[in-house]
Amino acid sequence: MSGQKNMEDHISEFEDSYSDEGILRGEIFREKLGNIPRRPTVILPSYTSVSKVIHAMNELRVGCALITRNEKLAGIFTERDVLRKVANSGSDIEHTPVENFMTNNPDTLPLNSSIAYAIHKMSTAGYRHIPLTDREGRPTGVVAVRDIISWMVDLFQESLLNLPPDPELEMPKKMDGG
Repeated sequence: MSGQKNMEDHISEFEDSYSDEGILRGEIFREKLGNIPRRPTVILPSYTSVSKVIHAMNELRVGCALITRNEKLAGIFTERDVLRKVANSGSDIEHTPVENFMTNNPDTLPLNSSIAYAIHKMSTAGYRHIPLTDREGRPTGVVAVRDIISWMVDLFQESLLNLPPDPELEMPKKMDGG
């Protein structure tokens, strides 16, 4: 028996990659939204023109803006609002306040909420962005689906970078491709 390894003591790299699932489950419930890296947040007052809000979102390359009234969150204005509400409205976006098109009183979360809670809210309600607020209702940031995905990728960077190639994706698209 000496010199031999017990088969149960040896875990292959393939089997080891499945341990990531348990790690992810634990981290999603343990990690707080305030600890994950997030993109910059656009926070503007409700009287700001739609044009200025869209410009600010484009400048920071973000998909939403948090809209305030008296320094408290009043609404959220997203890319979806631009496409669904603004695009066919015929409004003069240079002079129309964003409050005419924002989603009023959006669901929010505090910074100490778990990532699991944010994922649940996003998946059940179809959100891509959730405003984060303090106890007084002032915006402190926003968490986006892509922020959560980036956090997950960072958590398992080595496992993801070492995935074997996908044969279906690696096949040439044309006969003479190669």
